[in-house]
Amino acid sequence: MSNRFEMRVDAFWRPLIVPLGGTDARSYAEITDEGQLHVRFGFPFDHTFPIASIERAQGARPPWWAGIGWRTNFASSIGLLGSHDGCVEIHFREPATINMPLPSRCERLTISLKLPREFLAALAAQGVATSHVERTKA
Repeated sequence: MSNRFEMRVDAFWRPLIVPLGGTDARSYAEITDEGQLHVRFGFPFDHTFPIASIERAQGARPPWWAGIGWRTNFASSIGLLGSHDGCVEIHFREPATINMPLPSRCERLTISLKLPREFLAALAAQGVATSHVERTKA
């Protein structure tokens, strides 16, 4: 049975996220029975990663200036942030190229989740090295 974890989107940011499909039904991270991590955040981001490609995952607290929404530096990191709370940073063994809609290289993916600890526990059950890091607000 797959595990689906809803993305966290703060009420303040919801009016900016929903027009691009960032609804509860279209915003989640799902660990499938086939050993995949399917991450969807509205219309701009829908990608599946093999669990075996994940090197580690940890709790994170992006700085306020990292912004909200679909974020990328095109070189190494992607952020899918509806909040700066409940974030998890996923590091991959090898970079992937993801179209969102422009091609972005992804070595590190940061997502905001309603249940980050449970998500990390589910990844750990799949053999991924995990840790939860409590960080204070910036």
